[in-house]
Amino acid sequence: MTAAREGNVEDLPLIIKADSQGSIEALRSEMSKFHIRSARDGRPEGVGGVNESDVALAEASERS
Repeated sequence: MTAAREGNVEDLPLIIKADSQGSIEALRSEMSKFHIRSARDGRPEGVGGVNESDVALAEASERS
């Protein structure tokens, strides 16, 4: 995250999962303070735990 704060990261691949939609919105709000692509750019996000299909989707979006 230090590199992102310094503007040295353009893309930070993340899978965002939280206990509630409100928590996801809070994470998105904080991420918008960095100059990186948003988690909305095809990255998995949602309520619940990270599972194999989330990882597969993230890998597929990384290749496209």
